[in-house]
Amino acid sequence: TAAQAERLRDVGASSILEHAGTAQAGWLRWANDRIPSRLDWRVLLQRAARSILGNAVGRDDRTRSRPSRRFPEWDVVLPGSKGHTCRLAVILDTSASISTDLLTTFLAEVDGLARASGATVQLIEHDTVVHADRLVRRAPRNALGGGGTDLRAGCERLSAQQPQPDLSVVCTDGL
Repeated sequence: TAAQAERLRDVGASSILEHAGTAQAGWLRWANDRIPSRLDWRVLLQRAARSILGNAVGRDDRTRSRPSRRFPEWDVVLPGSKGHTCRLAVILDTSASISTDLLTTFLAEVDGLARASGATVQLIEHDTVVHADRLVRRAPRNALGGGGTDLRAGCERLSAQQPQPDLSVVCTDGL
C-alpha cells in the first residue's frame, strides 16, 4: 500500500542518515530532504553565541597599566580592570553551490554576531582555497569565491591562529 511504501522510505532515509559518513552525497541529500532536521540552526547559533558572549562579559582581567582613580588620597596603587573582548570567527563557504539567498542569510548572521558582541569578527571566505581573511565589524556586501567546496582550507587557516577564537561558526550548505 501507499502508507507502507512511505514508511519504508522513512526507514531507509533514517538508515542513510545514521551512516552519513559512508553514504553517497546524492542519497544523503535525498534523506535530508525526506526527514528534515528537527533543530533550527539559527536557534543553535543564537544559544551558542549567547553562552559565549555571556561568559566573556563577566570576565575581567586586572591590570596595573593605569592607576585607579577611585581613591586618589591613598598612597596605594590599586589595579584597574580590563574587559575581555570576544574573539569570533566565521568560516564562510562561498562555493558555487551557495545560492545568493543563502549567502545573504549567512552575511546577515555575520552582521548579527558582530552587533551582538560589539567585537570585530574574523571572516574567512573560501571555496577550495581561502580567498579572503579579514576582520570586519559589518559583513561585506558580496563575497569572493564560486568554485568547488573544500572546508579544509578555511578550517586549517583558523586552526593555525593563536589565540583561538572564543566562538567559531562555519556557514555552509552541507558537509
